[in-house]
Amino acid sequence: MSDARGGVVRRPRFALSAPVPLDSQRAVEEAHAWLTALGGDAGIEPAVPAVRPEVWASWQRSIAAGVSSALSRAPEWLGGAAVESLTGQDRWAVAVEVVGSMLVDDAAADGMVVVLADAEGHVAWTGGAWSMAQRAAAVGLVPGARWAEDAVGTNAVGTSLSTGECCQVLRAEHHVVALRPFAGAAAPLRDEHGQMWGTVALMGGDHVATPAVLALVRFVAHALSQTPSEHPAPVSTGRSVPGAPLIELLVLGRSRGLLRGAGAVVELSPRHTDLLLCLAVAAERAQGRHAEELAVQCWDPEVQAITVRAEMYRLRRFLPGTLVSSRPYQLAHPIRVDALEVLSLLRRGAHRRAMELYRGPLLPRSTAPSTVVLRDRVARHVRQALVAHAHVDLLIEFADTVDGDDPAIWQAVLDRVLPGSPRHTEARLRLNEVEARLLGY
Repeated sequence: MSDARGGVVRRPRFALSAPVPLDSQRAVEEAHAWLTALGGDAGIEPAVPAVRPEVWASWQRSIAAGVSSALSRAPEWLGGAAVESLTGQDRWAVAVEVVGSMLVDDAAADGMVVVLADAEGHVAWTGGAWSMAQRAAAVGLVPGARWAEDAVGTNAVGTSLSTGECCQVLRAEHHVVALRPFAGAAAPLRDEHGQMWGTVALMGGDHVATPAVLALVRFVAHALSQTPSEHPAPVSTGRSVPGAPLIELLVLGRSRGLLRGAGAVVELSPRHTDLLLCLAVAAERAQGRHAEELAVQCWDPEVQAITVRAEMYRLRRFLPGTLVSSRPYQLAHPIRVDALEVLSLLRRGAHRRAMELYRGPLLPRSTAPSTVVLRDRVARHVRQALVAHAHVDLLIEFADTVDGDDPAIWQAVLDRVLPGSPRHTEARLRLNEVEARLLGY
């Protein structure tokens, strides 16, 4: 491709959006095939002017590393426990918290997946759009997989780590054919001494290939570099304030709440459980609830406020100094709720720790409107986080112990294990059994 003066026009370092008439995908693919056929000879100049030099150099590194362009998925190097250990470190806890607050919601709304990887290319955490995450998981973009250039060839995560620079990789520019449904943008993460310790990336469709997206990941990488790693990220829900008694409310896999604190264990009535859970959710936002609001959220609008006040009076004896009797009712000290802790852990990518807490559905017999909403929210987040982002070991463990009748769980297992392996055969059989039951066969 040439300009009006006959000069060569190269695609800029910052890839542009699809409508810009640059080189075609087919031309890039043909150039890649030509280089691959010649064995990636380092002395060969780019055959197609529109192939960016940095992409050409990445292809050469990928071929030299012996990465097959026919690879079907990224190799998994880290087990679930190793991933949990990595993300449990202060630096990664901060990274997940910052990325979660700055990127995840917008990425999900725009059909993109956020990726955090360490300096070796191991994926530590993913978040964002569930549908895109499922597609990415099919090619191994899951925690524990290795996305360095010498593992899966040219890709935004691996290439940014190889070059130490921000980069974008368009769909056709991937060395591995299976990765070509995706485009990516990534920026390296550095500590205060300039040492690279990881990368943050956005993966998605052609809309990722814009200067704005690259600027966004660069901005987030800069924000993470400015965050002191010695200070862990605050973890939600229920951390007690200094000097306050630690009180826990357990509601997962139980029909009644179990209240623990100050050396005592009390099983609450179903109604008291709903009331306290409603106040605990409100306390997350430093809010309270009036008696009329509690009537609607824990009973129905026809219940008189005096009935609520009577129940709150009885509940107060279990929470001396914690339940403030005022308008509105609110908690003087945070209560740690296992269901809210699970949501917090899922946001941080600590899937195994979340599953250790998730003993089953939240108060499955309760019909209180606020409890039903939270129960559905927790179940939906657990399911979506596991299907989109969890390690295959954790998926199988969840299916075996909590919910083995969810076809999406077994489909996610199939997508993550090697075809023809014993695990793949078992997952296929279990998926067929689940589908047969659901269809009434």
